Amino acid sequence: MSMDLHNENGHIKMGTHIWEQVLKLADELGGWDPMGVQLNVDWLRQRVEHLPKAEQEEILATAQPSSYSANDGDIMLGQDATNLANALARMMDDIPTFNIENSDTRIEYFSGPKTREWLENLIAYLRDGGDVILA
Repeated sequence: MSMDLHNENGHIKMGTHIWEQVLKLADELGGWDPMGVQLNVDWLRQRVEHLPKAEQEEILATAQPSSYSANDGDIMLGQDATNLANALARMMDDIPTFNIENSDTRIEYFSGPKTREWLENLIAYLRDGGDVILA
């Protein structure tokens, strides 16, 4: 399963397991304080437009935002995305520049030059793109 992040800078696609590791790194070690996701009513409306009108109205009336891990179109606000990026950036000095096979820690999971570069690109993406749709 994959997680797609969409903002005004385009999109980034990754496995849901990697996204979970990113969130945990920022939360547990980087000091990120998540603000919570917002329901994306426009995205939800598109997802249910094929249903009968009564079903659409019921779904829209009862819908609630889910979580950062659910790829259901909810929105991470721009400030929250910046805060996530800043938490990840604080961890960069602790992430080894060399590859560690069979990593035992969350820090080691992101070790190595290619993974660090990917993480640096994610940080720039989150800092510069405003609200992020999690799909």
